[in-house]
Amino acid sequence: MAVAPFGCGGNTQHTNAGDAGATADASDSGGAPSTPVAPWWTLPAGSRYFSRDGRQTPLLMRNISAPSVAAFLPLLEAAHRAGARAVRIQLTQGFGYDTLGIDSHGAVLKDWAASWDSVIKAARAQDLAVIPVFGIWGDWNNGDPDQGWVHFNANPLNQALGGPAASPAELFQDSATQRAWLGWLAQLIDRWQDAPNIIAWEIFSELDLATGGTAQNATHFAEIAADLIHAHDPAARPVFASTSDLPLISGEPWLDLWQGRGADLVSIHPYDPELDETVATRVAAALAATAKPVFIGESGLDAAAPDGTTLTSMPSARAGMQPAVWTELTSGAASARALYWEDGYAAYYPQTGLPLVHALNDLDEVAARWLTDADYTGLAPIGAVSEPPVFGSLLANQTQVRGFLRSKQLAPPDWVAPPLPAVQLSISFFEPTRDGEWAVTFTTPSGEPLPVVHATSRRNVLEVTSPPGFTSLAFVAAPVPPP
Repeated sequence: MAVAPFGCGGNTQHTNAGDAGATADASDSGGAPSTPVAPWWTLPAGSRYFSRDGRQTPLLMRNISAPSVAAFLPLLEAAHRAGARAVRIQLTQGFGYDTLGIDSHGAVLKDWAASWDSVIKAARAQDLAVIPVFGIWGDWNNGDPDQGWVHFNANPLNQALGGPAASPAELFQDSATQRAWLGWLAQLIDRWQDAPNIIAWEIFSELDLATGGTAQNATHFAEIAADLIHAHDPAARPVFASTSDLPLISGEPWLDLWQGRGADLVSIHPYDPELDETVATRVAAALAATAKPVFIGESGLDAAAPDGTTLTSMPSARAGMQPAVWTELTSGAASARALYWEDGYAAYYPQTGLPLVHALNDLDEVAARWLTDADYTGLAPIGAVSEPPVFGSLLANQTQVRGFLRSKQLAPPDWVAPPLPAVQLSISFFEPTRDGEWAVTFTTPSGEPLPVVHATSRRNVLEVTSPPGFTSLAFVAAPVPPP
């Protein structure tokens, strides 16, 4: 989350998972397998997307959280039913929130870790990949910067609770605090590195909002942590850390972090009422600044907590989030959906709660079907000209175009617009493309595939005409083989 407090703050609505003083012993850590596990999804060198079974596609992903293993199960089941492929879990939120899974000496809490074992296994049973997040900014914030969430007072490594840290800033220094935290991290990598559905490790979420974190020292911290993870993970999964949306908003993204060895991919956290346009802008800016994959770690219509007053909880919000999912799938990003409050964290706010989460369980169901058997290998963002002007995002190579377009009049807070007339699209390829006929299949927001439209490519420009009568459409185009 970009600038908003997590729902619990100092008010712990989570239940404690057993004895907070219990620590994991050697029998719990699992140890390194004789043969490195093969993660379900990998990130091929030079690819923008994760790959499974020889096909590259963006991951439809959710951010989920719950206070108990039992409460996680329906969230995982709902994600699987809708076609999600991955879940991102912030490990220090859940199962005894004030413990953060660590004691004052840096040992892993035994029952906390066992609860996460169960969640990872339950996700595996639902064919869901997992991306664990080991640190989040609020746990290392003492009010500076003041982003509305101060949780360092509950951090067991806080000196006031018997730990070594007089300040959260010590995490980013060569200190006893940093060594204790890295030791805890190593224990968890050892414990989970043989889980095939774990496909990446996120070191820390939103480094820029932690007290004392700077682009320089946080980048160095991420690189030290990444080196440690790679030493403990024979499967060599991708490792990364993220910042909030604020550096990109200010035009000063943490390029050293993105380009360093602490980030095998670039993670962004876009929040905005016009989420689809913001996603397109943020992804394009990140792709222009780095050759690494761009991953949407979390997102939403509003970074503020869903207390019932924000756009997030409005009945019309669904109509604003659906175009964002389609835009993410056609932007060049490695993930899509990745909502924060709407995927799980609203559950900690009684004003919205689980009803908000449940109401959006099927938000990406149509998009998931659209991705069935898709292969994004070689697809990259491409430009187009439209008449009348529309908002859109497109990916292409010489053999495929995948795109989304919508009326420019679809806007918050209502996202209501009259249907579009037929839209003329002129798509300019970035590589020489054979002249000839293309077949284009448009899909409505409800998931209905429309009759195939024929288009023509000449001099590396594909001219496509959309069917009239819709405010938004997704489409796939492919060349027709010559007779």
